[in-house]
Amino acid sequence: MSENREISSNKDSLKYSYSDRPMPIEPGLSNDISPISFMTVKLAIMELIRDKSTTLHSLEDDLNMPYYLWFNRRDPMSQIKDWHPLENKVDGMRILRWYGIDLKQYMNCSTCSK
Repeated sequence: MSENREISSNKDSLKYSYSDRPMPIEPGLSNDISPISFMTVKLAIMELIRDKSTTLHSLEDDLNMPYYLWFNRRDPMSQIKDWHPLENKVDGMRILRWYGIDLKQYMNCSTCSK
């Protein structure tokens, strides 16, 4: 398909589904992309102002991980299907929250060693 489409109705899903499996309806999927775009822009700005005088340098302690995770929903077919709702808790992994992670590089890994 030459362009991405948000599938928001059964009628639309029938146009784009594969013959061997149904197309899930996901209205608002573009809203799930926004947090990732915002974080990417923030990280790019932090890199661009590295040698500048600005109050944004206070974020250097917060945005110092090589990788970040963002989970937009609990998928019943995934390992995160039983995660608790966001609520007002600060313990444990939750949906709709950023997590900085520091993955170790393994020299015997075909991806890591590049």
